[in-house]
Amino acid sequence: MLGKIAGILMMVWFYQTGKQHHANAIQWAIIGLVGYWLVWWLITLTVANPLLGTLPKNAVSMYVLVTHMPAVVASIAAYFIRLKLLKDLQQSS
Repeated sequence: MLGKIAGILMMVWFYQTGKQHHANAIQWAIIGLVGYWLVWWLITLTVANPLLGTLPKNAVSMYVLVTHMPAVVASIAAYFIRLKLLKDLQQSS
């Protein structure tokens, strides 16, 4: 659930940033959403799911941390994607 909400927030964040910088806001929103979701799926499939299989049933706090890890890592990646887009925008002007 956190991953889906964060994905929508990333799309809005990228859209607003593109709009503020007079760039194609829809293109920015798509780039932000795709970048977020790619990293989210990559971390989910390569790290989170294998870790969930090794956790004992009573490790509730570890379960919560592992299930939220893809959203956190994808949000960090989206931040760096946004920085790269802003840098490219400044260099082109």
